[in-house]
Amino acid sequence: MLNWFGKARARLEAAEQEAEGLRAELAARDHRLAELEAMLAEARSSQDESATDLQMATGLYRNFHYFGDSMAQLQSSLSSLAENLAKEKRWP
Repeated sequence: MLNWFGKARARLEAAEQEAEGLRAELAARDHRLAELEAMLAEARSSQDESATDLQMATGLYRNFHYFGDSMAQLQSSLSSLAENLAKEKRWP
């Protein structure tokens, strides 16, 4: 009978040690999961920023020819203004 209690106690201690090991493994996995979730959130945030930057750059690139046209018109206007000022200066 004492032998039976001794074996039961040994099995119980082994089961408790195994349970403690499993708890430690679970805690380590929970910690790793939290790290991975934080990394995923950071990657998603970075992706959102990149998508926003891409949209802005695409919009600028798409409308860049308008800027060129506007600059050409500005240069033409400044040239006309300079010619008019030169004519007025010579007038009297």
